[in-house]
Amino acid sequence: MFAVDGGFLSILEKMARSTPIIPLIGSGRTRLQPVHAGDVAEAVYQSLLNPDAPGTIYELGGPEIYTMREILDMVLARMGRSPYFISIPFALASPLARVLEFLPSPPLTVAQVDLLRGDSVPGIGRAGIDELGITPQTLQDTISPLARAK
Repeated sequence: MFAVDGGFLSILEKMARSTPIIPLIGSGRTRLQPVHAGDVAEAVYQSLLNPDAPGTIYELGGPEIYTMREILDMVLARMGRSPYFISIPFALASPLARVLEFLPSPPLTVAQVDLLRGDSVPGIGRAGIDELGITPQTLQDTISPLARAK
């Protein structure tokens, strides 16, 4: 999930501001279909109003699919940054994350590495945000004000 003032984008922005080297776990090829936090809240609300919703599992995703690298490129471009990327294979990322978890605010956790091992996109043919009548917000529309606000 993403929003201007929290979640996924805040983590990426903080990382981009704190270091000239950006790690790409698994080469940044993991595919994501990020959904706005407000759209998720609206989906919950709409599902509570929908008499056909009980028993339905909704897989929520935004309107676009990106690789992790593409999302980082968008965030960095909006921030006017062009750091160096370093690819970290999963075989190295997991043990590294285990060590970093001993820090008070770890920059990488084992859970994050595990999430990046597989794509995070809704399944084809699954009930989603469209079935709830929601037009999802785009990641690019949310990133644009992010750059101006900081």
